[in-house]
Amino acid sequence: MNRIKHQLTLLRSIAPSASRKANFRRILESRVSEESSALPARSLFTSLGRSIRPAPALALAIIITLVGSGSGVSFAAHNAIPGETLYGVKLATEQIRVAVTPSKKAKAELHLQFASRRLEEIERLIEQNGSAHAVVSEALARYENELDESEALATQNPTVAQAITPIIGETTESHKRVLKRVAQKAHAQSPNDGLEGELDDAYEHAESKDDAVLYAALAAPSASSATLSPVIKEKSRKKWESVEYEIKKMEAARAVPVAPENNAVIATGTIDAFTTAQTRIGEAKTRWENGEYREALKHSIEARELLKEAEKKENEEKREREREENKREKEGRDENKDKDSER
Repeated sequence: MNRIKHQLTLLRSIAPSASRKANFRRILESRVSEESSALPARSLFTSLGRSIRPAPALALAIIITLVGSGSGVSFAAHNAIPGETLYGVKLATEQIRVAVTPSKKAKAELHLQFASRRLEEIERLIEQNGSAHAVVSEALARYENELDESEALATQNPTVAQAITPIIGETTESHKRVLKRVAQKAHAQSPNDGLEGELDDAYEHAESKDDAVLYAALAAPSASSATLSPVIKEKSRKKWESVEYEIKKMEAARAVPVAPENNAVIATGTIDAFTTAQTRIGEAKTRWENGEYREALKHSIEARELLKEAEKKENEEKREREREENKREKEGRDENKDKDSER
């Protein structure tokens, strides 16, 4: 056993040249070409239980994990994206890394790292003009699943949540910037394929996971005003401040004078939702100033949901008015055509 460990240690120090890496990648792809390009994540350990001999992709993943990231195998699989032969190896390697990591905090951090990888893959897929919508959708589902796994590990233990809160906060903020950029690229390539909506959902998913971990962190016994981590306290403040900023923007937009024919008729439900959002964010601010950070976060989340509801209803009203206006214009054109034909 010691001899094997020594050999693996030596392998880690090997740094293959770029040409050897490329050649090794081609060899690996040919060896696992019979495997599915997207190995189902949940079936890996089930496969181990059904058979003593692991599937080729899983066997290669075990080797990659043992040898380390400096090997040509790891390099080849690390850069794979959905649709490529070695992508299944990449996913299998990640699962093994999580499985052999003892700390819940470290596991949660790994899932965040893998979520970032999924976004990198999604952006590369979008940039490859013509990538199938279904492939990108599947990658988005994997991204959200990685965030779910990280959140689940953190929220099970307030102490872990406190430790992971700063990391998930920074990570999800970075993810939201990437998702906005990717949405712009997707719109430029295929404006009407529906992918933008899925990217928006992923954006909201990232926000909600960050909220959930912060909420769990604020439940820890050490989360009193006097002993609360400055990072967590600052994050809880930024939550209500960001929603307050969005509310003020919406208030300003409503206050802008418009021509009578374009004046927005706001639905009663929209007014109710927006007014309640204003009330909730005021309560969040007061709670935070009183040191009730968890309650402040709760009210901030409620205010943001109400604001989204109000924006959604106003957008629906706007689209309905545009449809009515287009209908009237068409009827007017048809009427003029009839008059011209009669003449």
